[in-house]
Amino acid sequence: MQSKPGPPSLKHHRRKHARTVFKETCESVYEIKDFRSLVSCLADIVKALNLMRLAGYVHRDVSAGNCLWLPAAGNEPGRGILADLEYARPYATPTDNRQGTPAFMATEYQTREYFFLPDLEDEDISSAKRVEFIFNFYHDLESV
Repeated sequence: MQSKPGPPSLKHHRRKHARTVFKETCESVYEIKDFRSLVSCLADIVKALNLMRLAGYVHRDVSAGNCLWLPAAGNEPGRGILADLEYARPYATPTDNRQGTPAFMATEYQTREYFFLPDLEDEDISSAKRVEFIFNFYHDLESV
C-alpha cells in the first residue's frame, strides 16, 4: 500500500511573491522621453541611495526597471522613485550569493574582488588580498 504524498517541504520555497499597489502611475527609466526628466529622475535616485547609505543600507539591485519616474501633476513637480528593496541589506553584511540585475551589476561585484585597494606597504598587501568582499555604496552608484 502506497502512502499519499504530503505537501511539499517549505524549506524549498523560501521566496514570497508580493505586490505593492500605488495610487500613482510611474514610468520606468526606459519610458522617459524627455532628457531633463531623465536627469532629474537619476538625481533623485542618487539622493535616495544616499539616504539608504546614511541609514546603513545598500540597495544591491539598482536597475532601469527599479528607477521610476513620477511625472509632474498639477503643482507637484516630477520626481524619481527608487523601487524594489527586496535585496536591500545592512551595509557590511557579507553574502555569498550574487543578487540583482546582471546587466546593471557593478564590475567589482560581478568578479567578487576589489579593483582598487588603498596604498599599502609591501608587507600589508598579502593581508589586503584576504579582505572579504562586501557590497558597498559605490557599487549602487555604479549601477546608476
